[in-house]
Amino acid sequence: MALLDDYEMEELDFQTDPNHKSGYVAVLGWPNVGKSTLSNQMVGQKLSIVTNKPQTTRHRILGICSAPEYQMILYDTPGVIEKKMHKLDSMMMKNVWSATVYADCVVIVVDASKVPQKIDDMLEEGVGSLKENVPKLLVMNKKDLIKPGEMAKRIEWYEKFTDVDEVMPVSAKYGQGVDDVKDWIVSKLPLGPAYYPKDIASEHPERFFIAEIVREKIFMQYRNEVPYACQATWWGGGTRAF
Repeated sequence: MALLDDYEMEELDFQTDPNHKSGYVAVLGWPNVGKSTLSNQMVGQKLSIVTNKPQTTRHRILGICSAPEYQMILYDTPGVIEKKMHKLDSMMMKNVWSATVYADCVVIVVDASKVPQKIDDMLEEGVGSLKENVPKLLVMNKKDLIKPGEMAKRIEWYEKFTDVDEVMPVSAKYGQGVDDVKDWIVSKLPLGPAYYPKDIASEHPERFFIAEIVREKIFMQYRNEVPYACQATWWGGGTRAF
């Protein structure tokens, strides 16, 4: 009988553990609230590009966060916009919808430093409808930009006027509260096997991330309409060919 190597034994353990949890998590929010920064922090490496411009994220970025007892598959989505001015806007909103329609858990990110806004319209515009009884966490990001007393008032406002299971303040930029977000998500994931090998962080190919890094640099170097009119494409056989 052939012996299994360590990797095969590890994968077998994941598939047979009756207490293992796994599921898909949609990260939603308005543009420029820190969704990508939060997703990168949870995965533990930079997958989604980050700039100070809204709508930096165009695609549905899949990030995989794994531990022996769970696997959460994060979908970092484009910021929800109400007015779709171009085909690109419609494409991005389709990416938001496709990430949420089958999500096992939803994380809604807002900017804690801004005046609280009701999220119902944003969810209706970007998603339409969620799975029945899907757990929802509202993350108030950028808590480092607001005084504790004011933060407490805004937490109370969101708890009163939003239909979510919990409200949690974090600073994704500095990693504050990110572990609490991960723990909450894991507590809501259904039992199930790992969908991906535990040693990978994304299913996207290398060429996708190369093109995204190029696009990030364009966003950082140019202003006005130029970044939004550009599309980076990797087309060569080597990593230096663009």
